[in-house]
Amino acid sequence: MASVDDYLDDVRSQNLGVMRVEMPSVLTESFNVRNNAQHDFYSNDRNLRGLAEGYGKGILTYLKENPGITKVITDNGHGKSDPGAPGKDGKSETYFTKEIQRHLANFLRREGTKIRSGLQVFPLNY
Repeated sequence: MASVDDYLDDVRSQNLGVMRVEMPSVLTESFNVRNNAQHDFYSNDRNLRGLAEGYGKGILTYLKENPGITKVITDNGHGKSDPGAPGKDGKSETYFTKEIQRHLANFLRREGTKIRSGLQVFPLNY
């Protein structure tokens, strides 16, 4: 049986960064769709939900340790000018990242209210 590791790219050192802001920030890069096996893996909504919930659990852990934080902004990583890697069936990397963002926002709204009343989640789409 295939695992998530079978579909993830090799991790390479990259010079990536998050804007300098006075707030906690997390930058994730889940994947690049380079072949049919990866595309098929990410086409499964359950796999996208699993990635989103993994990110969400990490964010919730941080929120538990930092009770003053009441707002979370999510960014899908791809705007109109950056479609990401092309895919088949009209599903590009942008489609997958937006789906992960949607699942993440839903997860945080559902689970975040269990640890913090008034938690607000703002998906950033551009």
